[in-house]
This record gives sequence, C-alpha cells and structure tokens, in this order.
Amino acid sequence: MTYHVAWDISYRYPEAAIGVVAVVCALAALALAVNPRWRPILRRMSGLWLAAAGLLFAAFGLHNIGLPDGLLLAACAVPALIVAVPAAMDLELPTRTAYGNPIPARTAAPLLLFIYLVATGLTGCQQLASLDLAYQLDSGRATVVAGTVQDFTASQHGANSAKGPECFTVAGHRYCYDWNPITVGFNWTNTEGGPIHNGLQVRVSSIGDVIVRLEIADGQ
Repeated sequence: MTYHVAWDISYRYPEAAIGVVAVVCALAALALAVNPRWRPILRRMSGLWLAAAGLLFAAFGLHNIGLPDGLLLAACAVPALIVAVPAAMDLELPTRTAYGNPIPARTAAPLLLFIYLVATGLTGCQQLASLDLAYQLDSGRATVVAGTVQDFTASQHGANSAKGPECFTVAGHRYCYDWNPITVGFNWTNTEGGPIHNGLQVRVSSIGDVIVRLEIADGQ
C-alpha cells in the first residue's frame, strides 16, 4: 500500500518564520521608542509598521488554523489596517478621549503595533519547536503506526463552545489534538476541513504525543 503526505511538521516553518520576523520588528520598534531622539522616526513610520504587523498577524492565523476559523482570526487585524491609514497620513482618529480631545493616529499606532507584533511573535515562536521535531523525524526517531482510523471523535469548538480536542485511534494508538494556534504538531481538525474520519487508511508518525506527519493511503 502506498501513501501520500497529507500533513508534515515542516508545514510549521512559515509560521515559525513569521514569529521570528514579528519579534525582530518588535525589538526594533522598542529600540526606537525608548530613545527620545529616535522616537519621532517611530511615529512617522508607525502607519507602515502597523499595517505590516496586521498583515503578519493575519498571515499567521490563516496559515496556522486555515479556513474558516483562520479568517476570524485574520479579521482581528482589521483595526490595525484602519488605524494604519490615518497614521501614515498623520491624521486624527474619528474617536475622541473622555475629555473630548482628538486622538492623533500616530499616538495610537505605536501601541497597537506592539500589541500585534508581540501577539504574533509569542505565538509564532512557539512553532520553532517544529525544527527539532523535524530533525527527530528525519533521524528516524518517530513512532510510525499504520492502519484504519477508528473511534474518531470530532472537535466541537466555536465562538461559544470548546468541548475538547479531536481524537482517533489507529492500531491501538490514541491520538488527540486541537486547533489551538500554539499547537506545534498536526491540528487540522475536521471542523476546518481536516481529513480524519472513521475508516480512513492512514500512516501516522508521532514523537511523544505530537503528530509530526500524517499520510493517507492513495485512492482515499
């Protein structure tokens, strides 16, 4: 029986790269912010940087979670893009403070910039563990099990529910995972269009409790 790869730990590399880029940008922005002489540079560039931070955040969510929930996470980047435009043009935001004073977009943009970069960086850098897992997989240290999927339990998550991970059994081995963006291994749940279902012939490579490669028999 021959198999094709449906998911591999190397698919996490772009997410790890996004996390590293976000951390580097956050540190660079922080260096500008703490130095009074450089602070005006951060203000002038805040619109462009904020737009980039929002796009990094959205790209991570779409690649990590996929559709449809990835779109929901990516939509959280919309405020960054809304503030980035007036910040680039040095305009005021349509909202005002409690005292009725206008809010310059270039005052709000650096704060949002750090929020998006830190959130993306901390989440993305979790995926750096994929490098070591990939090395172990290539070194033959993974446990490989082949057989038919049984006892499949779909994840029931959503905006108002979180009822545990998705699980299945192959040849007596039980595997569980969820769609959480900090999950390093396989997290492609059925609710996001994942392939797992009862009766599916698969070959699973795992290191500890982490699925590092999922292969599906050809013709399925």
